[in-house]
Amino acid sequence: MQFVKALAEVKKATGYYIGGIMLSIAFFVLKITNGLCNFVFSMKDECGLDRREHEIMVFLVIMIVYKNRKAANWMHCLANMFLFCKLANIFLFLRADFIAGVIYICICLVHSVFYPEPVCEESESTVIYNNTELYEEIQRNTKITWLIYFYTSWSPDCRHISPVFAELSDR
Repeated sequence: MQFVKALAEVKKATGYYIGGIMLSIAFFVLKITNGLCNFVFSMKDECGLDRREHEIMVFLVIMIVYKNRKAANWMHCLANMFLFCKLANIFLFLRADFIAGVIYICICLVHSVFYPEPVCEESESTVIYNNTELYEEIQRNTKITWLIYFYTSWSPDCRHISPVFAELSDR
């Protein structure tokens, strides 16, 4: 049941995930592929990761593992991974070739505009109250057990926890 729901969410956001994966591995693939490396970075025989690039990749893996410790779901893990991979790739592209870095930044911007991170739709059972409406409703129905979720749309943590509370409100 959970897998079917997750698959439905992935189908809705396929462009975001496919583009995110491609942008996340772009530098690594371009750097280790001889023909592409020579074309993009204008290197003759120096294709492959140097010591500094390898250190940055290892640091990237450590940061992704550290930031995903408290991830609410796998979509949150992927969003963190895409974010940090893109940031590391921007640095690596700019370090290798300034023009390639600027082109990569433009591609990332276009991707984020046309394929934004998917947001969870609220459950039909979720009721949103403003100001004193919540207090009045609690006073009116004293026999109901309330699960109160304070939500802010600008907070990344709230956006990633929202599906959990939407599922709880359906029970």
